[in-house]
Amino acid sequence: MLPLVVWAHQQFGAPVDRVAANPRRAAGAPALRGLADPAVVTAGLWVITVIATIVLATYAYRPQMGLAVPSGSAYALGGAGVVIANALTYLGWTANLWLPTVRGFSDAVDRSVWPWAAGTLVLFVAGLFARPLRERGWIAAGITYAAFLLPVLPLGNHTYHYYLDAALVGLCWGLAIAVDPVLAWARAGRRSWAWAAAGALAASLALNGSALERRIETAPFAIEELRADPTVDRARIAWNVFESLRTEPVPDGTALVFWSPFATVAPPGADSATLARSRESYATSNLRTALVDGLAVRVMFPHLRSVTFSAQRARPAEPARIALYAPSGRVKLYTVPQIDSLEALAAAVSH
Repeated sequence: MLPLVVWAHQQFGAPVDRVAANPRRAAGAPALRGLADPAVVTAGLWVITVIATIVLATYAYRPQMGLAVPSGSAYALGGAGVVIANALTYLGWTANLWLPTVRGFSDAVDRSVWPWAAGTLVLFVAGLFARPLRERGWIAAGITYAAFLLPVLPLGNHTYHYYLDAALVGLCWGLAIAVDPVLAWARAGRRSWAWAAAGALAASLALNGSALERRIETAPFAIEELRADPTVDRARIAWNVFESLRTEPVPDGTALVFWSPFATVAPPGADSATLARSRESYATSNLRTALVDGLAVRVMFPHLRSVTFSAQRARPAEPARIALYAPSGRVKLYTVPQIDSLEALAAAVSH
């Protein structure tokens, strides 16, 4: 969407930006005509980009782009309702960045921030009627924000905070536009005060961001030792697995089997048929994701022959080890006979 953003700044940016884009206007010459006009060139590049994207999506990336695939696919596209819900969520996340007001960190459509989105839209529309803001590129800033979000708005199954990264350029541009009239109003005698206020605002935003990041990193989950933010949580799990295994003497060529009596929602001691029908517990699926189905463990410890996950303890050939794990990623290694002994002891104590 970059060509569209460039075109928007050529058309709606501050006058100095428009002159820089077309130097002949500075001398009073009429705008360049035909293909030599930067606006025409940019619009042409944008059209070519859109056409190329549609062609690639249709013929090369149909499954990935969600075209003619089930709605549950990773990159399935949604309708107008999905676009509106995603747009309000992203806009709400953009405005609700304050430590006292941020209540959740999930990457999904978030209705709780929609009032923030509504307020932000009202402010932007009000800015359209302010000539000082329009002259400084208020419309171009809004188009920049919207254009960089446009490709991800139809995604029915992916609503992520980090999709805002490029769009925040438009937000920062808009904030600069909003502050600039204040600095212009502050004459020589008041300019030091204006810069002091701008510095205080920047410092407060930095402190707020640092505190908010800390809250995201430490926010607890329903399961003890897990964290609410999945990226932080899985990074901690992978680190705990690494810390646990690097102190264990594991021979070269070992087949490592991750196992837990709570790997599925079936009760401990369930027969094979019940285990086969039972779905995997959240703790296990979360651990598998954190370890990329065991690939991460192979990267950490390349001397291992294989790494697998099992709801049952098959008796693998030696040298094999059972990695008994907790939801936090804490791991202890046992042989199959040792696990049998522990279960027998637990059963005896329970009786």
